Amino acid sequence: MQAQSAASGHQFLVFDGTMFTEKPDLAQYGIRPISVMYEGSMWASPQPSDKTSLPDQKLINTLAQKALQTTGIAVIYIWRWPLTGDPALVAGSVSKYQTVLQWFKTDQPGLKVGYYGVAPTQNYWAAIQETTSSRYTAWQKTNDTVTPSIQYGDILFPSAYTFYEDRDGWVKYAVAQIREARRLAKGKPVYVFLWPEYHVSNKLLGNTFLPGDYWRTELETARKYADGAVIWCCPNKQVWNNSASWWLETQKFMKETGSSTK
Repeated sequence: MQAQSAASGHQFLVFDGTMFTEKPDLAQYGIRPISVMYEGSMWASPQPSDKTSLPDQKLINTLAQKALQTTGIAVIYIWRWPLTGDPALVAGSVSKYQTVLQWFKTDQPGLKVGYYGVAPTQNYWAAIQETTSSRYTAWQKTNDTVTPSIQYGDILFPSAYTFYEDRDGWVKYAVAQIREARRLAKGKPVYVFLWPEYHVSNKLLGNTFLPGDYWRTELETARKYADGAVIWCCPNKQVWNNSASWWLETQKFMKETGSSTK
């Protein structure tokens, strides 16, 4: 039996986007590999100080080919182009995001690809407002403006990282991010990014792991509203801990939802 997404009735997929050292093969637990393409791999070294330039198309072609041969699915992780603020700058960013997606798809049309966190944009305090509020509708207008960035992609990867200990607030934020992604996706799959640690912006708790029951709430929320989840972690050379509470809860989740092969 496979886990079902309550949102779609389809199989709920869990992907491994973590970068722990000494990590076991998570495929044995039903967690699929996924290729995450970071900025550093897309620009020739040394990277240009000009943050407006396009990446190296030859490097994009190499990355696309490798991703197709290994995982078949890729997340593009580019942060340098602004998605809010001056309309001319945003329009330029949209054009660049479109170009990069076209390069990936033209070179390897069989590759399933999408951007992390581009659309919908990440705005915790707007997303948790009532849907009729001016702040929420302004956020939606911003998302409408940047949606052409993702039109050549196959998947949406909204972000639902944990900023605070407020669990109810996190659920409201995550549901809003996924709901908005579905509005923009027009039928494309939505795989939400989850991070089993508090976000680095939290000065007290940043980079500390979530309590196991909090993490389980996040997994269950993702299963209820999204088509899948990508488990991510910051590239800070953390060593894999087989007894970590978040990982124990993940194993339970995979078994109880019918996804684990163990």
